[in-house]
Amino acid sequence: MRPWTPVNDPALLRCLLSIAAPCMMLIVVGRDLPGPLRPIMQGSQQPLVAHLHRFALAGLQASGAHYRAGKDS
Repeated sequence: MRPWTPVNDPALLRCLLSIAAPCMMLIVVGRDLPGPLRPIMQGSQQPLVAHLHRFALAGLQASGAHYRAGKDS
């Protein structure tokens, strides 16, 4: 069993991209996001922040489990 992912493993870059991309999109587009996502951006930010946090942690946990199981990185 591998306890952690080495810093040079491509899996870490994929995790970084998966977490940073939604945040960067929100920064670039701002609160004026058009279309069906507009209500999410116009309301309270706390539910969206909580969701993105929960989603990121679950993805990191799943990626860590995948790596520790010895599967492809």
